[in-house]
Amino acid sequence: MPPSPPAATGTQPQVGSGSRLIVAIDFGTTNTGLAWMEISSSSTTTAAPAGHAVRVFEDWPRSQTVKVPSVISYTPTTTGTKQWGHDIADGSEVLRWTKLELRSQSREVELERLLDTVRSLPFSTSLLREGGGGDSLGVNVPVHLGLAPLDIIADFLKKVARCWHDARLKDTQRLLQNVTLDLVVTHPGVWPYESVNQTVQAVCRAFSKSVFPTVRSISLCTEPEACALYTALTASAVDGCRLHNGDCFIVCDAGGGTVRVCQESGPCWHQVSTDDLTNIGHGPMLVTTWPVKIVLDYLGKQIGQVRAKSATLDLTHIFMSGGFADSPHLFSRVKEWARMRNIQVEKGDDCWGAVVRGAVLKGAGTGSTPLVPVKFCPRSFGISVTPEHRDYDRNFPVETRILWLVRRGDYIPDQGLIETSHDVYCCWSGGSISSGRQTRVEFVATAVNEPLPRSTLELSATDERIVLAAKFNDIPREAREKVARSSQRFLGPHHSEAIVRVELRVEGSGTQITLRSNGKVLDKRATNL
Repeated sequence: MPPSPPAATGTQPQVGSGSRLIVAIDFGTTNTGLAWMEISSSSTTTAAPAGHAVRVFEDWPRSQTVKVPSVISYTPTTTGTKQWGHDIADGSEVLRWTKLELRSQSREVELERLLDTVRSLPFSTSLLREGGGGDSLGVNVPVHLGLAPLDIIADFLKKVARCWHDARLKDTQRLLQNVTLDLVVTHPGVWPYESVNQTVQAVCRAFSKSVFPTVRSISLCTEPEACALYTALTASAVDGCRLHNGDCFIVCDAGGGTVRVCQESGPCWHQVSTDDLTNIGHGPMLVTTWPVKIVLDYLGKQIGQVRAKSATLDLTHIFMSGGFADSPHLFSRVKEWARMRNIQVEKGDDCWGAVVRGAVLKGAGTGSTPLVPVKFCPRSFGISVTPEHRDYDRNFPVETRILWLVRRGDYIPDQGLIETSHDVYCCWSGGSISSGRQTRVEFVATAVNEPLPRSTLELSATDERIVLAAKFNDIPREAREKVARSSQRFLGPHHSEAIVRVELRVEGSGTQITLRSNGKVLDKRATNL
């Protein structure tokens, strides 16, 4: 399990007691931002001027920018470059867009990506022709080929965190060593649990206790929510912009290529792909008529969807952020377009850093309800299936592989629930069916850290093991299948098979494991969290 704050035990820190340092990380697909704010025990965060106490880190290697490119390279170099962000040597193998790989893909897509990666390597032809390893050919296999997206993102965020730590050590050494550190992590408004969880794990690794001993908690904040808060507060301070309970507004991120909608009176986030806005260009801001038309077209679609959903929604504002929102041409065109629809358009004084600044304000409870620190799962939960392809008894321990579905340190969402499932292939011989023999699925729980046991033989006496069983006759008839003729020479005749789904439900009150086939519950067990 990656290093995590004390909240990993499931306890909830007492936010607001004493001085604390709030640090927000906005890990983006193309760029990443970091901002922080110190809150003393005597200050009142809800009355603080919007954004003025928030400091955005800009002292990145080789460049002074609000954000740093979300890129890293593992290519060795003698140039002295840092090999991440702005500072990567020419000719290096650069890893980009890693955030997009956090989304789970089908096995076919993953294999296609792997094949494309291998084909792009300069030594791949020789490697496949010779049939040997990289070392036998005298070439170095790239390090990143053995790393998961989580590992790559964690390595990048470690460099981001360490850069901020080392740059601020002289003037904030007291804070870093003595004041409680609360982290806020942003994520897209619509983002799968697996992607959010891996982002949290990467941040836990980056802000390890060895470097940041006072880390207390991690909170989550959606990117559009943070952007809207910062933009609304700064706009209110300038021209009196004010949102009322129940108002509906659109957050237009004109940098990352997304448009999101929310209703301020309750969570109602929606995301629509706007890939045409991605990678329009880099360097000096050049906005032509065609990207402006794309922005307006998507805004029009979103407004139509909001009003079609409910006639009672009062759409009052459009908040703009991202690098393109700084373009006077784009902003004026959107403002003119919205004025004809009686909608007010606003942007903050820092469009590019609006999300990370707003995340700090959310963490401080400025202008909004304070964030609730996330809880972490105290144990790992997995399953082990005992195969039964022959009618004989084994008088010796059987080693079966454990598939871990939830790991210790995985975060528990705000709704207090983790749900996951896995399909298990079960096969019964004719003798097993007639004798009523069961296929066993063993549920395993352990509190040990990584590396987790790989098989049941590696489990200790303190690990919890619960057996669930399924008889073939309990399987719904429509879910039963005869073993294909091509497989009968391996399994023997008169074999039947079925797919049984193992469902795991982890929540604050406990853990529940269920065997199900075609909706029918075959077995069910419960245990502690």
